[in-house]
Amino acid sequence: MKLLFLSRFLLLFFTATTLIHAQQKEITLQDIWSGTFRTQGLDVLRSLDNGKEYSVLNYDRSNNASTIDVYEYKSGEKVRTLINSQQLSNIEYIISYEFSDDEKKLLISTQLQQIYRRSTLGTYYVYDLESKELTRVSEEKIQEPTFSKDGTRIAYGLNNDLFIKDLTSGTTQQIT
Repeated sequence: MKLLFLSRFLLLFFTATTLIHAQQKEITLQDIWSGTFRTQGLDVLRSLDNGKEYSVLNYDRSNNASTIDVYEYKSGEKVRTLINSQQLSNIEYIISYEFSDDEKKLLISTQLQQIYRRSTLGTYYVYDLESKELTRVSEEKIQEPTFSKDGTRIAYGLNNDLFIKDLTSGTTQQIT
């Protein structure tokens, strides 16, 4: 009984002293909004087909720009920048991106709007990495765009219907 009482007392004592000394600096709104408490890390990394590199979406607060950068696994060093939102007139910032299977095109999402718990509408663009050409998928906000296996078409949802856009000709066909 005495041992139980003593162990509880010691636990309470150490907890109280730790809490007293744990927070001696005041937290200000400036600290919160300036990013003082933001973690440094990767949001999502996408491994490239060559097995030696990966890509990451980075946001630079000082320039208010998004970049998709490629890094080397071996050294962790940045190898190149695939795309910079400041160089694209239609895109203020990039929210997310997907590669086509052949990694020659990027599907870029911007201006997402939540409509249900897990559903969003957004403005999407296809960026051709070889020609550096940017193409808007649809003039309206769309759902769940996906590249075809060969990367020449994009399927997406709009107003509860399915559409396919041919990236070569630019034509769109409603399939439902």
